[in-house]
Amino acid sequence: MLSGCTAVSDLAARLTSDGRVEFLVCEPIDADRIRVVSALRSASDPEITYWLVSGLPPISEGFALTYGAAPDGAVEEAGPLALPKDEVVVLAESVDGTGEATDSVQGTFDPLALSSDSWRMADGRIMDDRPC
Repeated sequence: MLSGCTAVSDLAARLTSDGRVEFLVCEPIDADRIRVVSALRSASDPEITYWLVSGLPPISEGFALTYGAAPDGAVEEAGPLALPKDEVVVLAESVDGTGEATDSVQGTFDPLALSSDSWRMADGRIMDDRPC
């Protein structure tokens, strides 16, 4: 169970020129893994993990992560699956010794609303230039 979950306005996403989704972190965060999961519609909907990558290097300001391309030294534990046609939640999580998430920061994005011409911030703002 998460002890803390914070939405991060300094998390952004866009499409790359080759149509892949790129996530950008504009503030340092402490995370052991990043998960891209389905945005739950109700308590009865099962959560779908589209991508899970662990063993990340330190996440500093300007850290970019392309969906489906784990950074050097990181491990893909699940996926990547094709992204859905509705919102996904990006979770940067700290985990305890049992692998349970203890804290996370998150942003929700609609893959179909992303563009290669701009960055969509987790708080909904659109930025023409790289936000950090």
